[in-house]
Amino acid sequence: MTFIHWGENFCPPSSQLLLKGLAFNFRSKHDDLLCIRTLSKPSVTIGTGSVTHQLTPVAYRSVYYSLHYLTCAQCYAPNKTAVFVQLGAEVCPSGWTTEYSGYAVSTQTSDVVCLQDRGAKRIYWKNSIYWKNSLSDLRLINISCPYSDAICSGYLSTDSLACALCTK
Repeated sequence: MTFIHWGENFCPPSSQLLLKGLAFNFRSKHDDLLCIRTLSKPSVTIGTGSVTHQLTPVAYRSVYYSLHYLTCAQCYAPNKTAVFVQLGAEVCPSGWTTEYSGYAVSTQTSDVVCLQDRGAKRIYWKNSIYWKNSLSDLRLINISCPYSDAICSGYLSTDSLACALCTK
């Protein structure tokens, strides 16, 4: 079984590193984030312009406004058969292994991924005025529960959504 370790270029001890690279996505449509291996040589140009789709690197700004590209590692867990991302908790259910924990993030066009907490804590998310380039911007996902009823009890509207990558 394989999984992506978002925000790092290594795998947890229970798994083996297949590749390390950077996260990319198609900025113009909803799509998964892709972990693309760090290239050892330049790619070959086959087509340009309207015959190609452009992948853009996923990036975020730290609290000091420095630009960071989202790193990733493709990991192989040889003795595991299932994987899922648990949203709303930093640990996995009983019987599952927590490979890593962090916070849920996404770009405007990507699915939600679990970013290891060291990377997520560096994200500056107060406002997004500085996203004026062609990079896909990565943002923390916050809970929004405007009503104080039984369904929303336990959630604060300022809480970032915790997550854990779980294997079994």
